[in-house]
Amino acid sequence: MPGVTRPLPLEDLKNQLSVMYHREGMSLGDIAERFGVSRTAIHRRMRQFGIRARSRSESRILSLRQGKFPGMSAHSLNEKFFRSWTREMAYVLGLMLTNGCVSKDLQTVTLAMNDRELLEKVRGFIREKLRDKAE
Repeated sequence: MPGVTRPLPLEDLKNQLSVMYHREGMSLGDIAERFGVSRTAIHRRMRQFGIRARSRSESRILSLRQGKFPGMSAHSLNEKFFRSWTREMAYVLGLMLTNGCVSKDLQTVTLAMNDRELLEKVRGFIREKLRDKAE
């Protein structure tokens, strides 16, 4: 019948959800919008299928990289900044330990704070170290 859509077989739905979430990096909300259902419905279905959900920090980082939070951005970390003990490095490390999050694969560090001035100070420390190394 025209206009009537049949639901996907469960195995096809499982594969499609996995591809959309893990390969394409879509959020639960994005997937829900595509299917015309709630975010909760997608979350339940993924749990039912045993599809691993991203951690909050993984989701936050992916959202930042996709530009979903205007005015916020993800920056690469200069690993050389932490090679020598300085007053600035200790300060930044302390902030990361108290207000940061390191991903399970140890590839991503997130520093989540509302204090823009403090975040700019941290960025300044790291950039200054970058300029020192370049000279």
